Amino acid sequence: MPKFSDTQMVLLSAAAARADGALLPPPDGLAARGAALKRSVEALVRRGFAAAPRSAVRADDACSAVITDAGLRAIGIEPAEAEQEERIAAGTPDARGSSQGGVPNPEVPRGKLGRLIALMSGKHGATLDEMTVETGWQPHTTRAALTRLRQRGFAIRREDSGNRNAYHCGQGN
Repeated sequence: MPKFSDTQMVLLSAAAARADGALLPPPDGLAARGAALKRSVEALVRRGFAAAPRSAVRADDACSAVITDAGLRAIGIEPAEAEQEERIAAGTPDARGSSQGGVPNPEVPRGKLGRLIALMSGKHGATLDEMTVETGWQPHTTRAALTRLRQRGFAIRREDSGNRNAYHCGQGN
């Protein structure tokens, strides 16, 4: 079993009890606040026991860091696939981090990245315009997200079929 500080153990336990798996807001009675709380959450994200869609984890209620499968296993809880699929469908943040020390895990992320994959996985794929409308991102941000998905192990390809230039997605490169 990995070693956790008391704060980290309380955060993981509270997240496991929540339907959305969120680490924050911290449970009542937790002594860590401010920078100490932020460091604890960042350490959990860095070690793969929690995941956050943004690179900067904030120590307030708006933070969307969630517990990962590895985090659940580390505190002795076996993750339930059905619950995870429901959270993915609801568009909650990506809670599937790597359990192998930073090695990318090509499982379907949640949130906007998950929606991109769902669009591209359709029979006809998705155009850049369709993806920007779905996510609300600018085209350059959408292309950067596609690059990040490729780095995570998704096989994303662009196909030109007449007047439609569509992106398609499959797993594994």
